[in-house]
Amino acid sequence: MMKATVIAATVLLAGPATGYVTLTQEQDLKVGEPDAVWVNSMRSLYEAVPLDYYDLPYPRPNSIIQDPSENLGQLLMGDKLQNTLYSFRINESKTCQFVGDKKKGTVKIFWDDAKKFISRINSKYRVHMMYQAMDLLTEMVVADKGMQTDHPYYQKGFQIGGKYTMAEGEKVQKYYLNNHIQFTFKYNTPNGKPEGDGSGKVFIVGFNAKVSSHADGCPTKKGRPDPGWVFDETMWNKTFPNSNREVKFTYEVFWEHKDAQWSGRFSEYISSLPDAHLEMTDNIKQSLLIMLLLTAIVAWILMRTLHLDFNRYNNPDNEEEMREEVGWKLVHTDVFRPPNHPNQLAAFVGTGVQLTGMVVSAIFFSLIGFVSPGARGNILAMMIFIYAILAIANGFVCGTLQMTFNVKQWKTPIASAIIYPGVVFILWGITECFLAAKHATSAVGFTVLFMLIAQWWGISLPLIVLGASIAYKRPPVTPPIPYRTIAKQIPPQSWIFSTPAIIFGPGLVTFVAVFLELKVIVSAIWQGRMYLLFGYIAILSLLVFVIVAEVTIVVIYYTLIYEDYRWWWKSVICNIGAGVFFFLWCVYFMFSSLHFGSLISHWLFFCFALIVSLAIMVVGGTIGFYSAWWFVTKIYNAIKIE
Repeated sequence: MMKATVIAATVLLAGPATGYVTLTQEQDLKVGEPDAVWVNSMRSLYEAVPLDYYDLPYPRPNSIIQDPSENLGQLLMGDKLQNTLYSFRINESKTCQFVGDKKKGTVKIFWDDAKKFISRINSKYRVHMMYQAMDLLTEMVVADKGMQTDHPYYQKGFQIGGKYTMAEGEKVQKYYLNNHIQFTFKYNTPNGKPEGDGSGKVFIVGFNAKVSSHADGCPTKKGRPDPGWVFDETMWNKTFPNSNREVKFTYEVFWEHKDAQWSGRFSEYISSLPDAHLEMTDNIKQSLLIMLLLTAIVAWILMRTLHLDFNRYNNPDNEEEMREEVGWKLVHTDVFRPPNHPNQLAAFVGTGVQLTGMVVSAIFFSLIGFVSPGARGNILAMMIFIYAILAIANGFVCGTLQMTFNVKQWKTPIASAIIYPGVVFILWGITECFLAAKHATSAVGFTVLFMLIAQWWGISLPLIVLGASIAYKRPPVTPPIPYRTIAKQIPPQSWIFSTPAIIFGPGLVTFVAVFLELKVIVSAIWQGRMYLLFGYIAILSLLVFVIVAEVTIVVIYYTLIYEDYRWWWKSVICNIGAGVFFFLWCVYFMFSSLHFGSLISHWLFFCFALIVSLAIMVVGGTIGFYSAWWFVTKIYNAIKIE
């Protein structure tokens, strides 16, 4: 197990450095064909509410069209792809010109519009545009701490505008509006040469832009001052509703040949967080060392102790030990006794199997290239669909455990289909009310609600019933040692084995082993950049699974040594603490690092943290349960029972 983990971690650590490989088919474009840029929802790192681009008075087409191919994940994430007037011809540059035409590109800004711009600028919202499934990137330069040199740093989208630093004595804050965009489309040809192979076909491998503010729309000639389109609240006569100021929106287009393959066109996205990758690599190595150290300690303690136990219990020359049962052998007639509340345990483990399968499947498909930066929302839509399909595994596991515990009740698999999704659905419903009040693009309508309910009640619930019915028809799992009718009395236990200690002690070990990576990973997930860290998330998940299994085995071994055979629930609750610590860390991270400016943003992150924390508890408990079951069955199968 340890060797396999090290090999897998080594392979995955090398993965992110090589760039992202996408499995989508190359899309060739014909030189000279007309095309246009699409715009997505505006987003901010300081506000969790995505807003409609055309909520601001930007130049707009006569007919605004929303991308009909948006999937369920995009709709839930608040993506709203719409057409724009930023048009061009393939591989044909154009100098500065108005957006659309002079009439449409010249927009009157009223005071109410100016207040919206000021609010969005203060909240640091960014405009996100797309072309050929690629997000527009703006480049800035940051110092590389390791190499002491500069490297390009890319951010998605561009700022709406900004604030000028107020001089001493100034009482009115001045703002500027970015009203000019210089697009740079990076392309390659089938033969890799700038002139192409004569077919007139190119494909896009990069989409970048620079934005600026100009008083007359277009940049002035060199040497001429250009203060930009600057405004403040004194520019409008607020007593007259028709008081306005004109702003000219312009753009220009450049084409740049880049020797890159279609499969590696997202390399700039992958390199957009160089410091994060360096930090994650170092932290993963530290966590891997912690896991290896923990594995060595567990192996030394358990193997040495178990080896002595087996020699003592199975040695025919040791008649005294054969007659007297001590240690964990003493509870062999009770160790497989069904637990208290067996139906609740069956429902818990069934839900955990479903969630674990969803996480593992999503990571696997992401690693092999089914989810790329261009497949927006696909990972969320895929996870929802996989969760619904894996309901059959939930029902089968739940039914199998019920048969093992001899408590067949149909309400148990039904409950496992409802409880966790129900909690998520309630939190999501409350959030939707807040989002709708804010006119957020992530506020969904009846269609999306119907799609979610259809997957829940139309797919998940019937599959759980099917899985449970299959399990009910199978013979129950027979324990290796039958339990006796009268349960053995459990001696008084130390506080170390009390429920609070069992919950928080092992959970703290798991949390400490991986908390160094949490900031980068949570930030990437929250900001919709999971595709940057698929390899790291896979490694971290593998490390957590191994650590949880090892910690659980140690807890259960010493529980049995002290003659407490109630290991079923302990194997579950000893991993709940990791989810609790994760939630508390998220609350700390929200107030210390995210700096949200509104209550709804805090609520959204709180719901995100709560849902993920509950999933960590359930998945960790399930892994611990099966690890303990395997361990207990293994050791009791290895001793001679008289």
